[in-house]
Amino acid sequence: MIVKWRSLSIRHQLGFLVVAMLVFLLGMHLVVWREMDRSIAMLQQETARLDLESQGLIQKMGTLKVLENDITQLRENLSFRIQQFPQNIKSNTFRRDVVEISKRRNVTIRLWKPEVPLMNLQDSETSIPITVKLEGDFQGTLQFLDELRRLPWVQSIASLALSSGQGSEDSPFIITNVAIRGLTPLSIEHVQNLLKA
Repeated sequence: MIVKWRSLSIRHQLGFLVVAMLVFLLGMHLVVWREMDRSIAMLQQETARLDLESQGLIQKMGTLKVLENDITQLRENLSFRIQQFPQNIKSNTFRRDVVEISKRRNVTIRLWKPEVPLMNLQDSETSIPITVKLEGDFQGTLQFLDELRRLPWVQSIASLALSSGQGSEDSPFIITNVAIRGLTPLSIEHVQNLLKA
């Protein structure tokens, strides 16, 4: 083989070496570069996926910022409302406040029905459901309901049902059934503790 190689002219030897180099480079390309191209393509796909995930996380962070601001605002509103809570709620506080509003708004209370006795409010951990039925003119009823929802011990108005009764054209008579939830001292204390956390 060496004898044949030496018998070839330099030109043929160079041609053979060039062909061998091209075959070698082509083989390297097929083995190394193709694998690299495949790896680069996979890296680009992974980078695109991570970019999408990071954009999603950035959007979530923006949403969390908005939620954090909302929670801060709610805490401020609640702490203001808690400052208005009566210090010593007694069983007659609930009814007395509602009766005073009904007198101011010229509305008659026909039913006052707590779901549990109001005797041991100091020991109750949950809000007290109270059903109230009242009668009066439309404007007085709306004003009553507005003042009722602003009472510091009223947690929520759970339900409200209005029906018409006998009245004049100028002031229709309304019968209203209201279900309210009244806060107790322990539930107020629980809310205060949550706000401190």
